[in-house]
Amino acid sequence: YYNYYHSTDKNETLHLRNIFGSNIKIFTIDNIPTLHDFKYTNKISNHLNLFTIAIISPMKNIDKILLSLKFCKSEIKYEIYGPIKDNKYWERCQNIIADLPQNIKVFMKGSIEPNDLSLIYSNLED
Repeated sequence: YYNYYHSTDKNETLHLRNIFGSNIKIFTIDNIPTLHDFKYTNKISNHLNLFTIAIISPMKNIDKILLSLKFCKSEIKYEIYGPIKDNKYWERCQNIIADLPQNIKVFMKGSIEPNDLSLIYSNLED
């Protein structure tokens, strides 16, 4: 019988070991993105900037987001960041993009390194 725990950093790992003992198995989740403090000050009525950071595969439901955008009347810029893991799925997404109305602009930005996430946040006002 084993007890397994997960922590998000070294401090939490030490805290768990202090409570449950040194023989427990702890998995550290270290790929949670850093939260960035930004203030969006340039709000324009009927304009929306969206982005997704995820692998491009059916489990992320990017196609559902794209299908939903079809019904929006506002000006929308949607940026997709991430590696394509399923080419057939991405082809489906591209077909949906091709059928979106003119007020919806979708940009595939490709993969991004975790350290570069602040670049996305700093460009939200563009």
